[in-house]
Amino acid sequence: MFDLVIGDLEQGIPPLASPTNSGQIVLRMAHDSADPGYHAVADRLAERVLAGFEPEAPFGYRYRHALARRALDRSGFLEGSAGIALALHT
Repeated sequence: MFDLVIGDLEQGIPPLASPTNSGQIVLRMAHDSADPGYHAVADRLAERVLAGFEPEAPFGYRYRHALARRALDRSGFLEGSAGIALALHT
């Protein structure tokens, strides 16, 4: 099950959702479960989010969407760097 959440980019399997969103869900599941696997998955997702940091981007992260011709610089809570910061702070 954890592979579905994280995905396996090396084998071409994308994650079900962004690592930031998945991380929040997995953290909440970890608090309700005795399974230590949830905490390990949350850590891996946080590492993936941190690895996506782009120092040249105005807000540190770029929003990529299939319909956008290029990556967008967004600072908002839902699709931007503020939301990433809040998720990592959790």
